[in-house]
Amino acid sequence: MVRVCTSAERHGVDISGSVFLTGGEPITEAKVGLLRESGVSICPNYAMSESGPLGGGCADREAVDEIHLYYGKVAMFSQPRVMTHGETAVDALYLITLLPETPKIMLNLETGDYGELRERRCNCLLGELGLRYHLHRIRNYEKLTTGGMHFLGSDVIALIEEALPSAYGGQPTDYQLAEVEDGAVTRLDLVVSPRVGEVDEKAIVKTVLERLGSGSRGNHMMAAHWAQGGTLRLVRAHPFTTSEGKIPALKVLPR
Repeated sequence: MVRVCTSAERHGVDISGSVFLTGGEPITEAKVGLLRESGVSICPNYAMSESGPLGGGCADREAVDEIHLYYGKVAMFSQPRVMTHGETAVDALYLITLLPETPKIMLNLETGDYGELRERRCNCLLGELGLRYHLHRIRNYEKLTTGGMHFLGSDVIALIEEALPSAYGGQPTDYQLAEVEDGAVTRLDLVVSPRVGEVDEKAIVKTVLERLGSGSRGNHMMAAHWAQGGTLRLVRAHPFTTSEGKIPALKVLPR
């Protein structure tokens, strides 16, 4: 959606009044600020392929990504969990499906997402219908979610710990993927330690995209989307290290 707005501005196309149905990528203040400058608005949504829609945007929201949880369809609760790519504790979300028509029955399923779940009354139509449980600041700690695309942590670990050291030298701890907010755009940095030596940026970016894009038609589509959008860039720096001395394969910087 950010790239749509910037492209429209660059080509002199007026898209003011448009509404984006968002999902698949964290919504941040920076992104919403850019959308407002273009005269467009958003309606955030929350869904899983295994269960279908889980929540819809609140028209009276206090946070930019606030949604109403469809708690007649699902129940949700949170528990503290340490993120797999760092040391920060988050409120991990767990899901229970309530309808037999749901594609998959889930009981205390760890979704891989975290967020702020609360009960409050609002003045929008969904609130008037009785949907009083709200969820916002929805993020994921098990997969990359850049540019509306996502790859599982297992794919990232295989790339960082096996494919890149084998192809370019160094150790698994010399490589790291970091999701960062670059203004209003979410980008992905491939952090490569100076210990690795000279690296051809185009070659290593191509290797990463080819590796992530292998295995399934969906992965290929997502990798092609990143390649077209120039989402991935090389950064020569020492990978982030936790206070315990660990170097996680995936680092999501605070948004």
